[in-house]
Amino acid sequence: MVGVVALCLVGLEGVSRLLLLLSDARRARKVPPLSKLAVYRDVPWAADYWREWQQAVRLPERMRYTGDGILHLEPFRGTAINIDSSGRRRTTHVDCRAGALQIAMFGGSMLWGHGADDEHTIPSLIARRFENDGHSACITNDAEWGSTTSRGIIELLRELEQRQQRPNVVIFYSGSYDVKETIFGNEMDNWLRSKPEGEFAIQKLLSRLRARQPGEFRLAAADVARVRLLTVARFSASHRTIEALASEYHFLPVIVWHPYILASHKALSPDERATVDAFDQNFPTMAAAIRETYASMKAWHGRDFYDLSDALDGRHELLYIDAGHLAPAGNAIIADRIYEILSHQRVDATHPAR
Repeated sequence: MVGVVALCLVGLEGVSRLLLLLSDARRARKVPPLSKLAVYRDVPWAADYWREWQQAVRLPERMRYTGDGILHLEPFRGTAINIDSSGRRRTTHVDCRAGALQIAMFGGSMLWGHGADDEHTIPSLIARRFENDGHSACITNDAEWGSTTSRGIIELLRELEQRQQRPNVVIFYSGSYDVKETIFGNEMDNWLRSKPEGEFAIQKLLSRLRARQPGEFRLAAADVARVRLLTVARFSASHRTIEALASEYHFLPVIVWHPYILASHKALSPDERATVDAFDQNFPTMAAAIRETYASMKAWHGRDFYDLSDALDGRHELLYIDAGHLAPAGNAIIADRIYEILSHQRVDATHPAR
């Protein structure tokens, strides 16, 4: 009987593996809807990016827990997407020789570069500006899917302790994820406080989050103002923490509030208009909370804070591929603005403008 049971279990394991392989094959054959946008037509790297994205960014399966409440994608090597052993996406055009300006960038998937190959992420485009102007800059893309300002601070603390070469400049790319964290709470932190089982349980949690229906994310209209106030208060606390770390570790902080389509005043393309309409229909009070928070941040002032939420205003071309992720042309606009900020600060490796 024990032998029969063992054979049945082995057979079940084999069938399960076969089903997973078939599922992966079907997934690989599916073309992501965003890949059909006009901005990717005749782009030489687009097919590679979207094929590799389906392999490298399979959430939650390819997320791994790296300690200190931090999740990163597993290493991946491709043509358009490369992720190193520490979970960082490759930044091109960097010069990391001794004496180069050290820049660390933290944010979510917008900064990570969803929708762009390694060459066209915001960190890579900033690095190219330094290279073109004849300056040495070693820029790391420490962004990760779903990361917020508070989570970026946690990772920065670890980096400051572990890195042999500490950064001269630390850039935070903040915004919509901070609003959503106020609404949902930090799901990963909640899980880590209550579940000791390990990475497999994280995958199950992320699967449940992915399976939620839109209606479960609706807020009561009366909660919108509270979300706005709490988000601004939490961001203010994060800002004070970043400033304190900058003073202690002698780096220049650059805290950017990124653009988001719901709070955009650009001329929307048909695809962008469809994105806004779908968001308003499926998540009306969340959309209201994001808009109100972004409006409040217009009046928020803090040292080393830069509101770039209006950086795309007045543009007519398609720049958003969804509610927050930008097409390569949008990334280039943001990268130019951040490079201008750094140039104005006159940062260099020996005098990091502090």
